[in-house]
Amino acid sequence: MAFAKGTLYVNKERTKELDAEGYAREVMRRVQSLRKKAGLQKADRILLHLQSDEEGVECLQAWQEQIKEKVGAQQLVLSPLPIEKEYQHTDKLSVRGLDFVIGMDKG
Repeated sequence: MAFAKGTLYVNKERTKELDAEGYAREVMRRVQSLRKKAGLQKADRILLHLQSDEEGVECLQAWQEQIKEKVGAQQLVLSPLPIEKEYQHTDKLSVRGLDFVIGMDKG
């Protein structure tokens, strides 16, 4: 794309890292929405369990600390195994073919 003062080049190539960031951001957005529905305040800490298949877990592993910080989680469990614990708040989401299950309790 040409501009009067230069040219802009856009790299449209997707990488695993960019996809992982997209999945992490969408999961964080959904957890924040779940926090709001639960009536939690910003200062409230949560216990968070994210379940997905092996690919989903692998994508989110590098983002665990950012997810914890962004959503106010004192504990984050990331697992390919089904969630067995009964959480007060749960949600499911699908992002570009990857399914995630969210379990959340106030910490």
